[in-house]
Amino acid sequence: MIWQSWKLYPLSFEKRDFDTARTWTTKNPDYRYEVLTDNNNIVYVEEKFGPHGFNHPDIIDFYHSVNAIIIKADLLRYIAMYAEGGVCADIDVEMLKPIGRFIPIRYSPADIDMVVGWESTTLIPRPPNPQPEVNEFSPVNLYEQTPATCNDAAH
Repeated sequence: MIWQSWKLYPLSFEKRDFDTARTWTTKNPDYRYEVLTDNNNIVYVEEKFGPHGFNHPDIIDFYHSVNAIIIKADLLRYIAMYAEGGVCADIDVEMLKPIGRFIPIRYSPADIDMVVGWESTTLIPRPPNPQPEVNEFSPVNLYEQTPATCNDAAH
């Protein structure tokens, strides 16, 4: 599962954002790809945390109460990661290597609960994971394995 969030539906992306987002599906054709937008985010949260989901109306109420747009966007990413797992990345992050190469061969994927990319724009937890373990990685080794790069000049 690949998650990205943006204001607009993907077919409304500007060319640069569309091309960058498309690198995720091109490099990972077997993964489901989902963009959470300002138009479908509430429905997603209500489905996942409503009576037919995790049944946590407090999460729904809290999500509705958040007014800061950027905080709400970050919260949505965490909600998706908790509810379904997968990979979450900003729209301006280009996929350079397939997701299968995120974890170096010398590590067993079964022993890893979460991979956090070099930037805080990429999260990969195992759902649901109320007590994540922290695995020690050498930043140098992770840097050598960096699977994605950010196109945003501000990063």
